[in-house]
Amino acid sequence: MTDLIQNIKNELQKPLPGLIYQAKMAPTVRLNNYNPNPDGARKGGVLLLLYYENKELKIAFIKRAEDGGVHSGQISFPGGKYESGDKDLVHTAKRETFEEIGVESSQVEIIGNL
Repeated sequence: MTDLIQNIKNELQKPLPGLIYQAKMAPTVRLNNYNPNPDGARKGGVLLLLYYENKELKIAFIKRAEDGGVHSGQISFPGGKYESGDKDLVHTAKRETFEEIGVESSQVEIIGNL
């Protein structure tokens, strides 16, 4: 594991700074209506996939299909909605990553989560 990835892993072990820091980045119009558990929210899992290519660290993104849906045409991390057969959201992220870009679950090392 490289120093950069080890540093990321170490940082992910720390608690998140919380709402105060989120508010600094959020549009002010959203602050008045903030709800951490909105009605109708669906669980989902995504994977920030770091990999090396020619000794250069890269991140995998996908482009969502242009199908008129809510996320149509968006650039995103591989991932998707939680399904009843998923053990947890890590399983969701790994399953969706395989479905979308063909990366086997056994090839993925989870170094943390948010």
